[in-house]
Amino acid sequence: MAEPQACVKCGRAFAAVMVMCPFCGAARAASAPQSAGPSFDFANLADQAVKFHQNIMPLEYHPAAILALDALLDQNHGPEGAADNGIWNPGEGVLRTIAALGTFAGEVLRRSWGGAWQLDPAHPEQILMARLLLPAGVIAHPLSQVYHRAKSGEP
Repeated sequence: MAEPQACVKCGRAFAAVMVMCPFCGAARAASAPQSAGPSFDFANLADQAVKFHQNIMPLEYHPAAILALDALLDQNHGPEGAADNGIWNPGEGVLRTIAALGTFAGEVLRRSWGGAWQLDPAHPEQILMARLLLPAGVIAHPLSQVYHRAKSGEP
């Protein structure tokens, strides 16, 4: 894992994977190291989800869109989820859709409050395990949350 870096504006240390300082909002220094492993264009994947679902349910990068996303998951997987007695083996197309919708949910968070995407260091090849590092040290797992919502339904 990369060493923390000092903010160019306020001088406080923060995780090198973040694109902006969680304390003052200043952009990270251009020479800061990036996280290792395969990379994914999370913003592009979220944009693809928006385009794909525009005729089904318009999605916008606004916190209220999470309600639309929840309704879409209800429509596709039901309020109880798609698992039958806890067993669920979604196909590749369903997993791609879950990844796109989870990335959309994460992009809503990131665009609203800042932060940076990070692949799971233990499993950098598995996009569903990606996480979003938000300001003040908050970590969100929007892709796995959408997966569990589709599998098991409402919490």
